[in-house]
Formats: sequence, C-alpha cells, structure tokens
Amino acid sequence: MSSRFAGIIIDPLPGTDEYESGLKIFLRICRFLNPYNLLKLSCVCKKFNALLCSERYSISCLWKQSRMNFTPFGSMKCPEDMSNREFTKLLCIENGCQNCWNKNVRICIYWIPRVRLCESCLLLLVITKKELEQKWIVPPELIDVIPPVFHEDLWNEGNLWDESKKSYWIPHVYEIQSEYCTLKSADEKSSLLTERKQQAESTCGKMTLSKYLLLTIILFHIIIIGICAPSSVKTDQADSSKTQSTASQKPTETASLWSIFKNIFTKKQPDPNKFGKFEIEKNINETKNILVGSFVGGLSHLRPSLEICKILIERGYKVALVAPGNFTSPTNYPSIKQYSTGPEHDTKELSHVYKAIYEKPYDYNSFFLEKDEADKQYLERFEVYRRSTIDFKPDLFLCDLLNNEACFDIAWKFKIPAVGVSSSLNRRTFAPYKSDPIYGCHSNMEKGSFIERFKCLIIQPARFLYESRQRIIFLNEKRLSVGVSPVTSSLERIKNSLFLADTFFGFEIPHPVPPLYQEIGPVMQESYPPLTSELSSFLSSHQRIMYVSFGMQAFTTPENYAILLKSFLEVIDRNIIDGIVWSLSGLENFPTLSDDTQLETSEILNNRYTHIYVTTSSSLEDLTPQVSILNHSNTKIFLTHGGVASCHESLYVGKPMLILPLASDQFSNAEKLEEQGVALKLDKMNLHVDDIVRKIEFLQLDSRVKINLKRMQILTKINSKRKYRAADLIEFVMKASQLNPNNNGVKERVVDKNRFKTEGKESSEKVSNETNPEPNEPAIEDIYEWLLKEWITPDSRMGFIRGKYLDVYGVVLILFISIIGSIIWTGWSLVSFIVNSIAFLLEGKLKTD
Repeated sequence: MSSRFAGIIIDPLPGTDEYESGLKIFLRICRFLNPYNLLKLSCVCKKFNALLCSERYSISCLWKQSRMNFTPFGSMKCPEDMSNREFTKLLCIENGCQNCWNKNVRICIYWIPRVRLCESCLLLLVITKKELEQKWIVPPELIDVIPPVFHEDLWNEGNLWDESKKSYWIPHVYEIQSEYCTLKSADEKSSLLTERKQQAESTCGKMTLSKYLLLTIILFHIIIIGICAPSSVKTDQADSSKTQSTASQKPTETASLWSIFKNIFTKKQPDPNKFGKFEIEKNINETKNILVGSFVGGLSHLRPSLEICKILIERGYKVALVAPGNFTSPTNYPSIKQYSTGPEHDTKELSHVYKAIYEKPYDYNSFFLEKDEADKQYLERFEVYRRSTIDFKPDLFLCDLLNNEACFDIAWKFKIPAVGVSSSLNRRTFAPYKSDPIYGCHSNMEKGSFIERFKCLIIQPARFLYESRQRIIFLNEKRLSVGVSPVTSSLERIKNSLFLADTFFGFEIPHPVPPLYQEIGPVMQESYPPLTSELSSFLSSHQRIMYVSFGMQAFTTPENYAILLKSFLEVIDRNIIDGIVWSLSGLENFPTLSDDTQLETSEILNNRYTHIYVTTSSSLEDLTPQVSILNHSNTKIFLTHGGVASCHESLYVGKPMLILPLASDQFSNAEKLEEQGVALKLDKMNLHVDDIVRKIEFLQLDSRVKINLKRMQILTKINSKRKYRAADLIEFVMKASQLNPNNNGVKERVVDKNRFKTEGKESSEKVSNETNPEPNEPAIEDIYEWLLKEWITPDSRMGFIRGKYLDVYGVVLILFISIIGSIIWTGWSLVSFIVNSIAFLLEGKLKTD
C-alpha cells in the first residue's frame, strides 16, 4: 500500500498539477509525524526515501518543523555543513548508537565528528595524541590542525587539560594525513596546515564556549533539583496515575531542563505489572567467559575469532586466547588474556615439513605432512587447554578448525559448548560438482569430463579417507591416554556443532549450505594502520604500482624469486608498471643475480633502486600496512599468495590480483577468483617471465576486470558487517546452554562453574571423574543436539535411507517400473493375441481352400 501511495504522489511528472497536489497532501500528512517516524517513513520504499532525502526547501522545512514540534532541541540552530534532515537524524537519540545500534546504553552526541555514539564505540573510533605520535608517527604540526574530540573519560579521569590524553577522530586523521601526503611542495603543505588550523581553532572555540554555557545551566538545575528533591518525589508518586493519560501531550512551560535531559538520557523502565510478572533466571545475564583456541595462530587464523570477540567484550563478556606466540600484545588485543602454547609458528624452523609443501607440487600428501606434525603436539596442546580451562572457567570454546582437535576434545571432556571457526567451507559441505585442488581436481567441476568427475567424486576422496584412517587411529591412542573417547572420523566430535565460516557468497562456489554452517565473512577490522612517511612518499611519486606480498610464513624456491625479480624489472622497463612495493617476510632465499643492465639483487633489496621499495614483516609488531597500500589510488595490482585475508582485503578496496598459490586453500581461492574475473593465477612449478608480464598487462587494461571488481567490491562491503551476526549466534549458544528444560543434571554439568577446581593431584582426579560419565549419563552429543536443535535438520536424525527419502523414492520407482511393465505386458499380450488370431484365421482359410 505504501508503494502504491508513493506512486500516486511521485509518479506524475514534476511541475504538473497532479505532482504539486500530491506533494501538498504528502507534506500535510508528514506535518503530524515526529522525527523518528519520518525516518522510518523514509525507509519504507525508494520513492519515499528519494523525496524525504531531497534538497527541496519544503522538505527541509518539514524536517525542521518536526524537530521543533516534537523534540527538546527545537531552538537549536542547524549547523551550516549539515542539512536539516541530517541534523534531525543526528538528534534522534532514541535510535541508539549509530555504530552498534544499541539502544540500551547511554548515548551522547559528539559535535566535532557529527556522530551519535555510545562510549564504547567512541573509544574504538578515536585515538589519543600520545598514540598518534608514538605508534602512528604522525608529525606534531599535523596533529595540531586536527580538532580534538571531548568525551566523558577525560572528565572522569581529570585529563581534560592533559595534551597527551586528547582524543582525535580516526577518520579525520586519515583524511588530513592522506591530503597532506598527496601534496609535494612545501608551500602547498604549509598552506594546507594554516587553513586547517584556522578551521580547527574556529570549531574548538565555538564548542568550548557552548560547553561552558551548557555546564553552567546543568549545574544551576542540579542545585534547584537538590532543593526540590523531597517534594518532587512525593509529586511523582501522587501523579503516577495520571502519567499515561498525559503522555501524548507536549511538555508544559514549567518543565525544567533537568526533566528534558532525564527523558533523553534515561531509558524508560518497563512496568512489570503491564504484562504480568515475569522472572528471568539471574545466571542468564551474568558475565560469561569465552576461550578462543588456535593451533597455528597468526593474523589470518586469529583475526576472525578475535574481531568477533571484540564485539562480545563490548557486550560484557570476558575472552581469553590459547595460541602460540604473543598475539594479544598491547598493540593488538590488549583486553584479551593469552595462554601461550609456545613460540610463534615458524615455517623456517620447520623447514623439513614446509620446504616440501611450498617448493613441491601441493596435494593431499603435502596436507598430511603438516597434519602429522600437528598430531605429534596433541598431548602438549591438550595439557595447555586443560590448565587454561581450569584457570579461566570458560562457558564456551571458540575453536579454529585447522589441526585443532585438542580444542574440541577439551570442550567435549568438560562438556562445554564449542563453536568452530574456519576460513572456508571446502571440506565441510558437500556438493557433487564441488571439489578441491588438493585432489588434483578443480574447485568447480562444472566443465569436467565424465572421467574427471568420477575421479574427483569417488576415487580421490576415497584415497584421502584411506590415508586419514591411520592418522585417526594414531590420534585416538593419544585421546585415550587423557580420558577422551576415540572417534571414527575427524568430523564425528563436531557434527552437531555450530560452524562460522569467514567467507561469503560470491567468493564461494554456489552450493547448498546446512543451517549449522553459517557464512559470516569477510571479517574485517574496524581500522588499519596508516602508511609510514616513506611508503606514502613512494606511493605518491609513482602512478602505477604493484604491491607484492606472500604473507608472513610462505616462501618459494630461489629460482622462482629470480623469475619474479626479472619479471618486475621487465614490466618497469616496458612502462607497464612504474613502481613496486614488496613486503618480505625474512624467509626468502634470494639468489645472487643481475640482469642485462648489471642491476644486482642486493641493490633492490636495500632500496637503492628507485622503482622498487622493499619492506619487511617478520613479526606482528612491524607489519606492513597492507590495506593502506592497497587502498592508495596509485596501487593498481596485488601480487599475492592467495591467502583468505589478503583476498578479502584486496576485494574490499577493489584491486585486481595476480595469485601465485603456494599451499593449502590458496589454490582453491585462486581458481574461484579467476572464475569471477577479478584475478589470474600463476603456477609455482611452471613460472615464466613472459607469462607474468602478459598477465600484469591484462589485469591493468581489460575493462571486464574492472566491472567484475566493482561487483565483487560491493559484495565484499555488504557482507563485511556480518561479524555482528556471528556475535549474536555465539551469544545464543551460550545462553541456550542454560535453558535446557530436561535438566537431569545436564545444566549443572554444562553451566555450573564449581566443576572447575584448582590444579593439583586431587583436582586432576576430580576432573577425570567428572569428565568420564557413567553409562546412564547423557552424552555430550545429546547436549549439542538440544542446544542447536533449531539448526539441526531432521534428516540427520532419520538415518541415511529415511533422511534421503530413499525408501519412498524406491517404492515410487518400483511402482513406476511395475506400471510400465504391466503396460508393456498388456500391450505385448494384446499384439500376440491379434497376431495369433489373424494367423489362425489365415490357417483356417488355407485349409478350406
């Protein structure tokens, strides 16, 4: 109906009598709507949105009139750089925080950035002067021209006048820094600084004056309220019966400013008697603990889990991490406690494993090399998980899937819900047309021949399962030694668990996904490190740059590095690319070579060649600002190994990729992106200079690549907010674990934190007894089945034949064959009868003759 009404008003041509009369009717109706309802009306359909967001004078007056009639901000003047609609939308505090959309927290309006935020969201989007100077290395003269953001923490901590504690809006920092770095001459930079400083002083001066005035008024009213408090309480009690009847009336002239502020910033408490008395269990809302676990660690495997956990921390949850290295240092995730499993995963130290993986053809035998190395560490990892579980007392495990059986086993042992996190759905969802390059097959078998499809669906998976069997037996022996029951397959323990995949439609091959597997990617950070001054200068001085990075752990052969260097020099000589930024990990083994121009490798690696800039990312503390480099307008191509995180970041900023896959899921990612028309792939076993040069030129010039990139960029940005849904799903699993109606002791085993004891001989015996249930106890799989019953499809409980309806289809097939057989038999009998009758008649006639 709303769309039809919009059509009546807006479909006539502008300027006609029908249009003007329809517009007048629409404006008269809207005069009776408050700003909140006007905003909701603008979201009804595209036509209403186009009209209510237009710059027409009558529409501007409509928003202004609504603000004056229905809000306490009617006398406030709209800022010059905002429209009346934007200003009214900003003042709609009942809509909640503009970042997390939470309506249950205290909301404030911050005039410098023109945003409405809760305190926790603001602290994520501002940075202190001290951090700008020490971590971001922003020049002091540039900081002075950025207007500071005043927030409540400065008042609470008494740091209002402390220069080092001043906070700055991060988007403002990015904007000014990028504008400053694009300028080349000193005069232009000086002019920009002068102009920005005048703007900042003007803005801060106005804000400071208004703050002092506002504080004076608030203090005055607080004094009056303190005097009148006793009488006001009695008045409120006496008039409580009249509240509902007068709720729709305008505030009277005697209403104090305090009541206005109270209505704005205080959430109205619901009447407990309105819908009858309803009590919620207290322990549902208590603080919960989440333990994140990863075998490999590192940015690509931990970032999705920890970015989701940042949201949960804001909601009041506590998070700890079990992973190698020191990932949650003050510069990364300081609010997350870490239980380290040892030093960072270093492929160079494990060269006996990874040299074969990275430098030889990759197949499932290469996959098992890494798996065998991980299985050897099972008992050590299990012990770390056991100790951290006893110490941290988690209510839920969030386990990275790669080689992380210990995480799921400890969750099973302590009967705690576990949620899995993975970068893809390759081997966890089935579709006959979907395969894996580790089988020697294509990711998409749509164009495969019968022989190829038969091999990739039957033969190769069967060989993989056969090879896996011996490793499952080996791991089961270790499980029995720590009191964990054995499994028959790698997915048995977690078949009814919730899995979150850091991927999205468009990146994956389209296929049906079971409800227990939820796509929540791409999980992106809220902010990324900015460019260093050297990088910014290099990017600004070159117009067509290729960024090269193979991650922090991957490497290839010296021969391949020589071919890459030669191809880089070739594209520069041919003016296809005029600059290259190469992020090295310190694992590279470069050969000593020189080209025809006698340019030595050492000259390039030491940044003595003007067209190639080399950086080193050997640890999390000195990471190359990859996203900032890719987001620069002069960066044209990304040469990458095809890791999931790198692919997501490149798609987010809309840059084409030349992918050199080296191991793991990188081959599958390369094929999928090449099929989408946004990337081309190279072969590490067959690398040629001419092939690299040709593909770089193609990615730069082909118009279809640009169109496909724009499409994928839209998909990536739309899906990048799904980490909030992931946080909601995790919350559901935790809270549902407390609501089991068939208690029978299950709730105590899943929820009761008293089962965790201090370490020692007695506690070990107690844990062992608790985690080896009697035969009549419900199994942990039954608990999972109850927890996630909304997502577990009925066919998983019906068995293979009933679940696939093979019995019904079998009966239908038998009936069909029977009917067809009956028809054929009847027809054959009829034809035989006719033929025999004719033959009999002919035979009789011959005898008569």
